[in-house]
Amino acid sequence: MNGAWQSRTRSGFPATVFLCVALMLAAAARAADAPAAAPADPAAAGNGGGNATNSLLNMDLDQLSKADVKVPSMDVEVTSVMKEQSTVGRSPAAVFVITQDMIRRSGATNIPEALRMAPGVDVARISTNSWAISIRGFNSINSNKLLVLIDGRSIYNEISSGVLWNEQDVMLEDVERIEVVRGPGGTLWGANAVNGVINIISKSAKDTQGGLVSAGGGYQDKWIGAGRYGGHSGDDFFWRVYGKDFDIAPGNLPDGIAHDQWRQGRGGFRMDWFPDHTKADTLTLQGDFYQSASGESGVRPTPTYPYGTFFDEDVRGSGANLLGRWTHVVDERQDWSLLAYYDQYMENQYISSANTNIFDIEFQDRFPIGQRSEIVWGLSYRYCADNLHGDGFDFAFSPEQRSLSLPSAFVQDQISLVKDRLALILGTKFEHNDYTGFEVEPSGRLLWTPDPKQSMWAAVSRAVRTPDRFEANGLVTMGPVGTATVPPGIPLPVFVQTLGNPLYGSEYLTAYETGYRRQVTDRFAWDLALFYNEYDSLRTSSPGPVVPGPGFASLIETRPFTNWGQGYGYGAEIAVQWSVNDRWRLSGAYSWLETSVWVSQNGTPGSGVTPSQSPNNQVYLRSSWDLTKKLDFDLAARYVDGFEIANAQTNLFVSPYVTMDAQIVWKARQNLELALIGQNLTANNHYEFGPEYYVYATRVPTSVFGKLTWRF
Repeated sequence: MNGAWQSRTRSGFPATVFLCVALMLAAAARAADAPAAAPADPAAAGNGGGNATNSLLNMDLDQLSKADVKVPSMDVEVTSVMKEQSTVGRSPAAVFVITQDMIRRSGATNIPEALRMAPGVDVARISTNSWAISIRGFNSINSNKLLVLIDGRSIYNEISSGVLWNEQDVMLEDVERIEVVRGPGGTLWGANAVNGVINIISKSAKDTQGGLVSAGGGYQDKWIGAGRYGGHSGDDFFWRVYGKDFDIAPGNLPDGIAHDQWRQGRGGFRMDWFPDHTKADTLTLQGDFYQSASGESGVRPTPTYPYGTFFDEDVRGSGANLLGRWTHVVDERQDWSLLAYYDQYMENQYISSANTNIFDIEFQDRFPIGQRSEIVWGLSYRYCADNLHGDGFDFAFSPEQRSLSLPSAFVQDQISLVKDRLALILGTKFEHNDYTGFEVEPSGRLLWTPDPKQSMWAAVSRAVRTPDRFEANGLVTMGPVGTATVPPGIPLPVFVQTLGNPLYGSEYLTAYETGYRRQVTDRFAWDLALFYNEYDSLRTSSPGPVVPGPGFASLIETRPFTNWGQGYGYGAEIAVQWSVNDRWRLSGAYSWLETSVWVSQNGTPGSGVTPSQSPNNQVYLRSSWDLTKKLDFDLAARYVDGFEIANAQTNLFVSPYVTMDAQIVWKARQNLELALIGQNLTANNHYEFGPEYYVYATRVPTSVFGKLTWRF
């Protein structure tokens, strides 16, 4: 790492570092005053788990169907499917919940690494600080068919779609769960929830009392540190503050070390107030701030000789958000909530700068009609103002400043056809955007629960992906992609310039889904989802005129965005959980995906079928073994198929790979843990994705690091 990088990044995080130090001092003071803790009661070892396992293996299918079960996997809490508190077993959708215990035992250091555990989610690391994450195909650094939320706050990028993962992070120890809904969620969540919704839900401040400090580092993850402290006033007001900082070393290029290091510092707070003794009302206020520096390397196109300039740059990002929520519960069938948040984001890089401000307010109400119908409805308004600047040739926006409004409303009716057995869910979303006007996203779902240990569901849905700022008003230049001869016989390089189109429309999905989940015994469960998706009006770029470039030293082929693409996708996803005994748990997931996309009109010459940019097959296996009362061992293996990705010049192929992660944790004391974590142990220096635009993809190296966690 050069001196310039050190001097620019070291001074960018004083607030977070100061917060971590303050938390450590507070922890030391509290520990000094606290009485010595009594030793924990030893857990009974027993061999009941082993007997249960033998019984399971010796049962036939008829015995399995009659076995007494505790339905642990069916009773996992989930809210993202129906926008109300429910369980996995009562959810008419393909949903998977990543719990806090799963995150802790995975050794994950960020959200993308944790998402690898969910079936049907394609997580590909492009470089140390950039990721391509999607559900059911169409993966890209700007995955525009996936909606991601943190505590109900959308982090979907209004400028170029997708999520800027290099700017997003949370303190994983404070995450209660991550709900992954595969399939369209537009009826409740609106535009861009096309192929899935990911909702990252943090713990209440009431559940994070006391302190926590974690610190670690190693070969690739040079430094990861976090601190949190929570307190309360009486029995109705709870709060916490946190700080987190990390420094990740660069990945590898074929000819050396890349310039894709990643450094970020963040801090924040959360307050939860229960103003009455009945707990009918809950008021939450939370906020975060961060600063980041993300390195990237690439070749920037230039219109004159040598027609390309290599660059190493540090993308500087910063932002802050503030969220407030008021929830009022009348009874188990009636409640309402009011949510409002403000989100501000700035980024500066070599060729462009961006400044966006987002304000969002949402109201939701739930009430019954008689004994068989339950209505959920809501209103929302979203306002986004931005200021975007590019250098003109390779990246630009016109106009550079714009504000957009998005009012919307939804209604959903859950009708009980047979009490506690068969339910019909009908709903639709209405919203208006400044690009394409009025959009409607209806859905119908059927849920059958013949008994508490199994459920079957089916759904037909329509979802919409609306244009982003770049597709309407942007410009990006790629190449050169070849040469052309101009009079009097002079060969000139040809660049491709993709242009935003103010008339560019929305993309549409019609999805057909079904699924079945079963808790066979209290130790064994499985979940299957099948789907078929039909896509219409997908984004394409149609060839335009070839014009002289600046300085008349090159040629530019202009390609405005059009909606001439069509396609389909189908596949299956299965997840299995097996508690072999009280100390050993196995889980696995398999995802199969087939997609095909083509140009339906006279689009790009010779385009035809285009790559889906997602693997056909993915396998994930995990073993969690409590070796002793104080020693845990976790091992995960994953296989990812090879696949093609679209490139400005040609199609590239990412090779299949198999890799493993491992973690061993020693519980040295009741409140002190030491962990040794290894990632990508069997696939050192492998590629998971290709270059995006003109930024290089880098090889993913093996990483080994240690971590200490102290709770007080």
